[in-house]
Amino acid sequence: MYDVKDRILQLSALFPSAKAFLKKCEINNHSYITDIKKGRINNPGSDHLEKIVEKTGCSGTWLLTGKGEMFEKSGKSEVRENATPYEAVEGKLEEILDLTITNLEKEKLPELSLDTESRLAKLLSLSLAAKTKNQ
Repeated sequence: MYDVKDRILQLSALFPSAKAFLKKCEINNHSYITDIKKGRINNPGSDHLEKIVEKTGCSGTWLLTGKGEMFEKSGKSEVRENATPYEAVEGKLEEILDLTITNLEKEKLPELSLDTESRLAKLLSLSLAAKTKNQ
């Protein structure tokens, strides 16, 4: 049976690295994931749990109990009217990631056409370049 720390590890595995996950969650303990893996943290604090839910958008119910979906479907598909192109792209990429994760959990990820894969790869590349440039 999984517990909260296992679900944190499962969620962190969706990020390119533990460092990326911790940065996204604004958790300053750089060894947090390692500490969980090694059993040095058995009961994550509410302050960290709150940040994880808030910053990753995962379901708090799922994180605490394991019930429901990791990411609940939300109607957040609208991009702000005055969003910059980068913000619009980032918002759409988050939607794609949420859908992909949901479908992977259900083992129902359809194959993409080569054209779609190519366009998505280009979009991800441009987004990463813009993000790197802005940091």
